[in-house]
Amino acid sequence: AVVAATVTSTAVTAHLLHRARKKEVPPRYAAATAMLATTISLGRVGIIGSALSSSIALRIWIPLGAAILVSLGIAAIARLADGAGKGEASERPLRSPLDIVSVGKFALLLAVLTVMAKLSAVWFGDVGLNVFAATAGLVDVDAVTLAVGSIGGLAAMAAAQAILIAAATNTMFKAGIGIATGGRVFALWFGAACLAALAVGAAGFVLTAAWIAPSAGLDAP
Repeated sequence: AVVAATVTSTAVTAHLLHRARKKEVPPRYAAATAMLATTISLGRVGIIGSALSSSIALRIWIPLGAAILVSLGIAAIARLADGAGKGEASERPLRSPLDIVSVGKFALLLAVLTVMAKLSAVWFGDVGLNVFAATAGLVDVDAVTLAVGSIGGLAAMAAAQAILIAAATNTMFKAGIGIATGGRVFALWFGAACLAALAVGAAGFVLTAAWIAPSAGLDAP
């Protein structure tokens, strides 16, 4: 699942839901593994954002870091509650992330989302960009991060906010799937972990925007 999450955490979550419903893996174990995949996805967003701009990095890592730590904590508790020795249950064959078709599809998606992000920012300002991020984040949060980061002249805080919104909607989407179809135990653990991650992430962003960034002189784009 760790390797799979580097490709898509949503696919890992859906796969674990399927196996938990078929009782091939314990629901608490499946929830813990799905949460681990989500933390990898959030970490990947932070790495991509940091590679694009140090100013963006300064604004996204506190919210992302807080969400990752809480998620890992809940995943660890769920894993311990379920017991050890089930690592083999989450394994599944996956296509290589370097598969030519997959790379081509991602490149096409990135091109489309980049154009949409720039048009949203030009036509509707920050509000339009945030709406774009919220909807496109359901599809691919990595592509949204790259698209937003490529917009020239965009304020770092506006870019960071859009990236975090995309990550949040992606997490909420996975939580919704888990709560609706994962069964009571899976829904309880995974839903609680996602909601807790979203809450501390939002608090981290407010803290960064209202206090840390201004006090550190990070108001400039």
